[in-house]
Amino acid sequence: MRAQGMNGFVLAAVVGLSVVVGAIAVGQPGNTGSAEAADPLPSGVSTDGIGDGGVDLSTVRAMAETDEFQIWTARDNSDNICVISLANATGNVAGYCGSEEQTVKAGVPGSMQVGIADEGDTSVTVLQTYLLPDGADAAAAAKQIPGSQAFGQLVVRYGPMELERTTTISVPAENGEVSLTVFGRDSLS
Repeated sequence: MRAQGMNGFVLAAVVGLSVVVGAIAVGQPGNTGSAEAADPLPSGVSTDGIGDGGVDLSTVRAMAETDEFQIWTARDNSDNICVISLANATGNVAGYCGSEEQTVKAGVPGSMQVGIADEGDTSVTVLQTYLLPDGADAAAAAKQIPGSQAFGQLVVRYGPMELERTTTISVPAENGEVSLTVFGRDSLS
């Protein structure tokens, strides 16, 4: 998986999968995948450094929007599936991409620190995203990740790291389960 962060520190993310599950529906480069036009990104959100060769703007689809964050999916110019995250308070942007094969197996995880944390600060705010493969139970994942919510196949957690230690959770899927790494404060050291 590729991670590209701009205006912020990007934490590494790891996701494993026990079995292969269905595909994730994201537009193809040059083809939006539907009659709908691409969703616009806010001015100031640069996608040039995300994925291989930047993001194909014709494939951008809004996935989630709150007062705290905005999330989109898209394809990069090498046909990888990407998640683009914007933390509204700071303007931090991060993009995470995975090949079709990786995404179908494990989804596309991502995590970024929002703002600046002082050394030893245990209340750092993070924006974590998990684009799950089709057939994985996003609602079940959101119930297991403190402070998260599901938006279709996207699970988002925004706020202070609530867990002391990084942990792995299992999420039911059509053909087995998906394992997700949920970061705790121990991942900041």
